[in-house]
Amino acid sequence: MYNDTAAREGFASALAAMAHTQDQSEDLSGPTRLLIIVITALATIFVVLRFLGRWKHGMRLGADDWTCLFALVLLYANFGVHIVLIDMGVGRHTSSMTVDHVESLSKVLFAGELLYVTSINTYKISLLFFYWRTFPVRAMKIGGLVLGIFSVLWSFVAVFVIVFQCLPVSKAWQPWTEGVCGNLLVTEPAMASLNIFCDVAILCLPIRPVMSLRINGAQKAFVIGTFLLGSYVVFTSCYRLAMFFKFDPNDATYTLAEAQAWDVVEMASGIISACLPTLGPILKTMTNTVLTSTRFSKRMSALGPARSSGPKQDLHLVTIGGSGSSCRSPRSPHWSTHDKYGTIDDCADDADEGIVVEYPSSDIVVRREVAMVMRNGASVAISARPQEPKASLTCPRETSMC
Repeated sequence: MYNDTAAREGFASALAAMAHTQDQSEDLSGPTRLLIIVITALATIFVVLRFLGRWKHGMRLGADDWTCLFALVLLYANFGVHIVLIDMGVGRHTSSMTVDHVESLSKVLFAGELLYVTSINTYKISLLFFYWRTFPVRAMKIGGLVLGIFSVLWSFVAVFVIVFQCLPVSKAWQPWTEGVCGNLLVTEPAMASLNIFCDVAILCLPIRPVMSLRINGAQKAFVIGTFLLGSYVVFTSCYRLAMFFKFDPNDATYTLAEAQAWDVVEMASGIISACLPTLGPILKTMTNTVLTSTRFSKRMSALGPARSSGPKQDLHLVTIGGSGSSCRSPRSPHWSTHDKYGTIDDCADDADEGIVVEYPSSDIVVRREVAMVMRNGASVAISARPQEPKASLTCPRETSMC
């Protein structure tokens, strides 16, 4: 007949016996604490820059921005749980703890696993919302919907697997009780592989729409590269999975320390990858500041004032969509408060009299949205060119560059 008191005493004896075979001075809590603090701070900086760029560019916040902010809040929650776990002993050998301490720590660890699987997909949803807004085409909407549903279903399945990893459920935090537990070295890699597959599929989602755009090969490569900047989140997920293979159920607090830390790293990396394509206004300001400062320094170092017989030179940060130029077209990434796609009535400087332009076609809308991505992402080239006289400045209908 099962006796809980005897089982607890047997577990305590096993811990004492194991203590003689382990180096109790080994402690991973310091490095893991530093890792999650640094990566959480870095994710916070990127989210702040994302919202700063939106504000600086006068853009309205969308569902992708708010979802990314919510992902950051969940990251803080995961960060807090992991700090508590480290303070409770994660990173040290289980044999250095009492039975009651192991039970309390295991309960927090159980809650942390549930929080991780319910929050890991928020950055994926944010990125899908970003694609949805950037590529208003049927194929992208269907692909985004399918991957979004897949992510949500993955979370539900992962919660079910974690809750019922042991029967009875309490055996997850009371390993000495009667019951049975599944093999985490089988279930965890299976769930992690599906998560990595979803990350790869989301990263590849915009490639086909970009390839169908009527832009040159260099521009296509640049746009695709911008979207793939966040591919390193896949490598963090793979590394986290590799860390999990060190897991030993008899010494969980020590062997799970690195894998637990990489839960936070994976979430933070996903948030950073979702923010990278939106940092164009900040990069543009920094680039223009450096270029302007460099040109000013060169002029000041000259013996006399710069003289030129030609028109006055000016620096423009040119992106796909012509965001660096003062000439605007139906493809220009500017929103109008009066219509769905936005209309631009200024073809030269703001002081000139506006002209009326027609509503853009669906293909123009897609290209205009890609221009928005590039304006929010990074510049294609930096060029110095003379300003054309206002009388001869025109807005071509077949290109978004002036």
